[in-house]
This record gives sequence, C-alpha cells and structure tokens, in this order.
Amino acid sequence: MTDYERALGKPMTDTSTNISIPMRTSIGYWAWLAMLIWMAVVYHGALQTGYFLDDEQSILLNPSVIDLGIAFQNAMLSDRGLVTLSFAGNYALHGAEPWGYHLVNLVVHYLNGLLLFGLLSRTLQLPSVGMDAKRATWLGFAGAMIWLIHPLGSQAVIYLAQRAELMASGMYLLGAYSLVRSVDSPTHWRRWQIGCVLACLLGMQCKLICVTMPVTLLAMDRLLLLDSFGRIFKTRRWMYLGLIATWGMMGMTGMLGIFSSDPQNGTASAGAGLMQIISPSTYLAAQSSVILYYLKLSVWPVVLVFDHNWPVPATVSECGLTLSVMVVLFLVTVILAGMRVRWSILPLAVFLILAPTCSFVPVFDLAVEHRMYLAVACVIVGILLLLGRLLRRFPSVFMTVCVLIILMLSIRTWFRVGDYQQPVVLWQKVLAVYPDSPRARLHLQVAQAMAQGLDKHIQQLQRAIADDSNDASALHALGEIYLKSQRFNLARPLLEKAVNLKSDNADYCISLAQLQRIDGRLTEASKLYEQVIQQRPEDVSTLVAYAELLAGQKRWQQALDCLNQALVLKPDDVTLKINQVNILLRADRKVHALIAAKELYAQSGQDPRTFGVLASAYAANGQWAQARDLFEQILAQHPRNSSNLGTVQRLAWLYATCPDESVCDGVKALTYAKTFFDRVGGSNPVAWDTLAAALARSGDYEQAIHAMHKAIARLKAVGRSDLIPAYQQRLDTYQRYRPWHQ
Repeated sequence: MTDYERALGKPMTDTSTNISIPMRTSIGYWAWLAMLIWMAVVYHGALQTGYFLDDEQSILLNPSVIDLGIAFQNAMLSDRGLVTLSFAGNYALHGAEPWGYHLVNLVVHYLNGLLLFGLLSRTLQLPSVGMDAKRATWLGFAGAMIWLIHPLGSQAVIYLAQRAELMASGMYLLGAYSLVRSVDSPTHWRRWQIGCVLACLLGMQCKLICVTMPVTLLAMDRLLLLDSFGRIFKTRRWMYLGLIATWGMMGMTGMLGIFSSDPQNGTASAGAGLMQIISPSTYLAAQSSVILYYLKLSVWPVVLVFDHNWPVPATVSECGLTLSVMVVLFLVTVILAGMRVRWSILPLAVFLILAPTCSFVPVFDLAVEHRMYLAVACVIVGILLLLGRLLRRFPSVFMTVCVLIILMLSIRTWFRVGDYQQPVVLWQKVLAVYPDSPRARLHLQVAQAMAQGLDKHIQQLQRAIADDSNDASALHALGEIYLKSQRFNLARPLLEKAVNLKSDNADYCISLAQLQRIDGRLTEASKLYEQVIQQRPEDVSTLVAYAELLAGQKRWQQALDCLNQALVLKPDDVTLKINQVNILLRADRKVHALIAAKELYAQSGQDPRTFGVLASAYAANGQWAQARDLFEQILAQHPRNSSNLGTVQRLAWLYATCPDESVCDGVKALTYAKTFFDRVGGSNPVAWDTLAAALARSGDYEQAIHAMHKAIARLKAVGRSDLIPAYQQRLDTYQRYRPWHQ
C-alpha cells in the first residue's frame, strides 16, 4: 500500500475511495481572465474612494504601519499582524495615498475568487458528489463570479480596515482547497496537508473568524471525503493536530483581547468591545435577528447600510421569534450533518464562519455587513446547486439565469461603489435607515465639511506630518480638526505628541486637556489646565473649562473659586453667573443657589437665559409651583427655540415625578415627554426614561416598564453602565405599579 493509499484509508483499487484527479476543461483556461475583467469593470471606481471610520486609525496613525521594521517584528506576534504588515508595505510604497491600499484589497478579493473557483470545481468532482468535470467547472465559475461581484461583499472590499476580513477569508478558502487537493493529489498530498495547516496558522494572524477553521475543515472532511471520524484521524491525524495547535496562536497574539476590549478607553476599534455592556444571552438573541437579516441581503441586496445602528434588545424575549427560527435552522443543520447529508456542509459552514462574531461573544457593533463576506459564498453555492437541480433538463435556461443574476448583481454593486465615492451620499443612506444614529450624523457632518474643502486641508497636514513627524504645529492642527469632529481616537496620538514636543504651548495643552476630559482622565487634564492658567491667568475660557472639570470631580469650592476669578475679569457676564448657580445646585447648596439665581434674574433684566436656572433653583428648594410656572413661561415666550429642548424634558419630568401632587399632571407629562422623544429620537436613554416616568404617571405601567427596558438597553449600548442602578430603581417602582417621585 502506497503512502497515498494510506492517506485515503483504503487501497487505490477500492473504487469506493478511488478519487481521480479532475479533468481539465477549456473553461478553466479563460475563467480567470473573465473573472478579472468583469470584476475590474464593476469595482474600478473603488480606486477613487478614500478612508472610512477605522481606516485612518488602522493605517495612517498606526506606528506599525508607518514603520516597516516594526511591522515585520510584530507580524507573527500581534493580532492581525499580517494585515498590518500588508498596510506597512503599502505605506512604504506610496505613503498615505488611498488608491494603493484599495488596489491591494481588490487584488486580494480577486485571488479569493480564484480560490473559490478552484475549491468549487474540484469539490463538485469528488466521488461523494459525482459531478462531471465540465459541469463542475461551469458551476464553480458561476459561483465564484457571482461571489466576486455580490453587493454584500462590497464593504469588505472597499472599507480598507476590513482587509483583515479579506485575508482571513482567503486563508479559510486556501485551507479548504488544500484539504481537497490533499485527497486528489497522489504525489503531493503531504504538501497539501502542510499547506492546510499553514493556511490556518496564517489566518489566525489575520482575523478571529479563522478560529473555527479547524472545525469547518473537519466537518468538510467527514461529510464529503471520508466516511468516519476514525478513518479521518487515522489518515490525517498529524494535519488535524497541527490545525488544533494553531489555536495556541490566539493566546500568543492576544487575539482573545477582543473579548475584553473597552470601547470607552478609545483603544478598541469600531468593531470590538461590547462584552461588559451587553450580556452574552442578549447578544445571542440579537444576533438571531441579524443573521436572518444577513440571509435576506444575500438573496436580495437592495438596501445596504455601511454603518448599522442595530437596536440592542431590552430582553431576550424581545427576539423570541427570530431566536426560535435560528435555533430550528441550527438544529436541522446539525441533524442533517449527523445523517451525513453532504450539502449540509453549506449551512454548517455559515454558522461556523459567523460563530466568532455572531454568537454569544459580544462585539461592539451588533450588525456589520462585511461579516457576511465569506459566508455569503455558501449561500450563493447553495442557491446555484438548487437551481441546477431544478433546471437540470434545461442547461441553457440555467446558464441564462446565471448570466442574468451576474448582470443584476453587477449593476447593484457598481452603484454601491458609487456610494463610497461620495461619502455624503453614503452617510445620508445610513441616516435614511437609522435616522437616530449619532455616529452617522457626525460622519455626515464631517463628510459635508470635507466636501467643502476640509479634506484638502487634512491631506496637506498629513503630508506635512509624513515629511516631518515632529512638526508640532501640523500635529496640533490635525488633532484639533479631529477633536472638533469628535474623532477622538485619531486626535489623541496627535495632540499627545504635539504636547510632548512643545509642553509650554498653552494652545496645545488646552486641546489635549479637552480630550482628556472627554476620556475621563481628569487628573491629567487638571494638571494641564493649571499649567495654562499659570501662563495665561486672564484666559476666561480656560478658567471656565477648569471650573467645569473641578465640578465634575466634586471639588465644589475650588470650582467656585475658579469662576469667581473669571467673574473678576468679566463681572457682567451672565453665562458665568449661570454656571455659578448650576455649580451651587450640584453642590447641594440649594439656598445659596436660589439667592444667587434671584439676584441674577433681577440684575439681568429678566434675560431669558436666567429663567431656566431660576426655575431649577426653585425646584431644588421644593418650590415646585414656581419652578413649573417659570418653565412654562420660557416655552410660552420662545415656543420654537431649539435651545428649549431641555426645558421640555424638565417640564415632562416635573409633571411626572413631582412630590407635590398638586403640580403633577399625567396628561401634560406625557405630552411633553412625547415631544422630547420625537425631537431627540429613541437612541437617547433619557428620552425613554422621561417617557417611562410620564407613562407611569398616566397609569400605563405596562408601557412604562417597556420604555424603561428600552432606556436600560440604550444605556448599555452607549456604555453608561454607571447609570443603570438608578434606572433599575425606577423600573422596580413601575413594576410595583407606582409612579416615580423625585
């Protein structure tokens, strides 16, 4: 018995396992060229697109990308090391110009298409499938072509940071292809098995999805190649031991850190870190809806969304129907696989590919379309095989249907590429689906500013930094732009480096202090503010900012001293006096706050800005009727003033939760609460909290409980778990069928 026969488990003379090398057909000689030309036609516009979301953080501000030497050192020692190394190669060749990065993404996508073509054409000729070479090659070509131009894959191709998805998927396909080749190659089966292990090892250096690759290959082996696990481990035990050993790469590279990354500290990307703010069971329930949505897009990719703001379910039961459907699909898949129904490998592969990001391990974004990049190939193949089965007597009709599918999907992808060329349009389409998405609103504003010329200014600053990485002025200017546009991850390293280079520059210190306040690094921010005040003691804006920071630390007297120092410089400034009253209220100095508010109200000639602070002071001192009257007066005098949104919320809360029953009014509370909700949207937890209080005051406790669950879910989604105990206390009150009182 030869080594090859041992690898198969039986001698070659046994026709039950005699797998011949697939015949070459004429299709294979030109298929690669047809795929290349057609993909180039559909995706040529991608070369004119720019950077999106995490791209600048992953590329332009990544030290491992800017320094090729560091990239080589970290290639096998860090999460996504190979991806970073590829970015470093791009940077070394053409710097920050995005077209080169997009070109590499397109090349990787095309190579993945070739791998899929080879995998399908050879797998379909296995004895367990029994398809002839010509038909198998045609089906493989059709499947690979449709996958290459499917609109659902466009995000992974054009969004540069998702090169990780492309490369990991390529390694996944290479591993599966190597497994099949190890069976149909009598002379080089050992090399192909080694290649299979290497593909898995390298995939671990690209993205988390390759964690399930050993299990997927084992399932493929059992369903399509050998008839028992015993024979598999007898003939390919060393290969599978090697595959299992690659799991150790997760610990070495820190890939498991994705499970505990904190999106609040600014180190996590847009795609990691919900572990601490959503439970695994809730995440799993949400993913049942998301996966069904993915499957719909696989078949009907009409409405594509670049940045989903998928709502976090308040409870697991909220997704009961979709979770039940998903459980049934999974159980049916497992049962069919257990019965060795060979095509069950397709749905099983979908579950396994999506498992790292769409099961019970929370990651930051509930839904992102690039996660379906590889999984959609399984859906495409399944549909093609079903169509081929139904139209087996009408091959010309089948080919016509395939051509029509390719044409329709190509047109949709061509238009989708056009969306990426116009970021304003891209974000407008996100807001059309998620009108309450704060991230989409922010990036739309940035895109609109870029369209007005800010992008050229940013490019000039980026080039200046590329020419001189110690140009403090350019570092600060670019960091300031990112800070004002709330792109804090991009601003942070720039501003920190600018201050390190010129620590005596007050403007640099103020910008960094503002960012540190946002990050919650109040001690560091305090030191910077103190340094600036020593340099510029007459800078009122810095005194006010420092007072707000001190108040945030509950250092009330120091905050008031800071404001008093500012008032010496500007004694008639109404805004400073309003800040003073607000700090007195926060410090629970209610009487002093009311006295100061009344004096301010009298001195300012009844300035409308003082109405609200006086009303708040009345409420803090239990003078609810006076507070109500002032709030109502503000709205009556300025009914269309957008700045009165806070007054609307305060009135709703006052009518709903006031301890004085003579002031409470459920109807008015609900009216104002609905107005506030309609204007700020359901993404705001305060909107749900206020609505719940008003509903409870109106006696609709079931709806109040539902709204409160929504409020808590939104808190989890935005990372404000510190407020959950207070919200939970109000929820408990509503569950006892009682209204909440202040």
